[in-house]
Amino acid sequence: MFRYILFITALILWSYDSFSQVPEIKVSADTNNVLIGDQIKIELEVKSKKKFNILWSSIPDTFGSLEVIKRTNIDTLKSGKQFLLHQSLLVTSFDGGTFPVPSFTFTLIQSDNRQDTFFTEPLYLKFNSVEVDTTKDIKDIKGPLEVSIDWKGYLFYLIILIVVLLITYLGYRYWKKRKQVKPDLGYDPSIPPYVLALEALKQLDSEKLWQAGYVKKYYIRLTDIVRIYIERQFKIKAMEMVTPEIISTMRSFGFELNLINDMSELFSLADFVKFAKHQPLPDENTKCMNYSVNFVNVSSLMKTGEDAEIKLPENVEQNGEAKS
Repeated sequence: MFRYILFITALILWSYDSFSQVPEIKVSADTNNVLIGDQIKIELEVKSKKKFNILWSSIPDTFGSLEVIKRTNIDTLKSGKQFLLHQSLLVTSFDGGTFPVPSFTFTLIQSDNRQDTFFTEPLYLKFNSVEVDTTKDIKDIKGPLEVSIDWKGYLFYLIILIVVLLITYLGYRYWKKRKQVKPDLGYDPSIPPYVLALEALKQLDSEKLWQAGYVKKYYIRLTDIVRIYIERQFKIKAMEMVTPEIISTMRSFGFELNLINDMSELFSLADFVKFAKHQPLPDENTKCMNYSVNFVNVSSLMKTGEDAEIKLPENVEQNGEAKS
């Protein structure tokens, strides 16, 4: 008798252990009664207390009149000692009626490669058509609804437009003001050019550059003073011209011949010193300084601006710049 009871107990425990290894398969819907075109969510779940290997059911895009419009990936979750596989489907129908969702087939693969097949219970989903009262007259289509004017909204955009226009106007005024600011000329334009030139020549002479052996620097400074004076006094772009262009322009401006000859000798000698390393005699250095002082003194008395009647050659513009 005791052996019989022990056998029955072992059989019950073995059956319970075997049953606990069988996964629980569940299919459910969040509702089964909607209007046509609405969507129903279907949940597929497989649970087990042990890790398992299962072939998931193949799900088509349609079940008769039902359309699967979305499906999630199969998620694998573990909660405590329980394993869970989960997938969601979103279905709809544009036909009225009750439509079945057929059974889903799942195949469990055992550790010894033995396969067990499980089937879910079918679901029935009802899609209701919109009822139409045929006893009533057909009504015309309603016209467009009148929308009341939202003055607050218009006021908001109007304020933004005013702010943008104001910023644009102020930016333009600032840009125009900066544009009109006179650049720093590096000298006081209220002082006559000949005064500045004579002061610069006096300063250069007092530095005794050529006496100290800085002959090239002396001629560079000397010719620059004369060029700047010509440019400021007669609006001739002398700083951008070579010697022949300066002499040609001076002739067209009606300078006295002796002044033209003096400047031709000065600039030619300076070119030899700067580019050919010519070493002039001391009296030549002194003579070039005297030429420059005399040129400034005499030419400063010439008529300039609108009072001067000047005939320019074709290759020289009114501002004294030679045409290319």
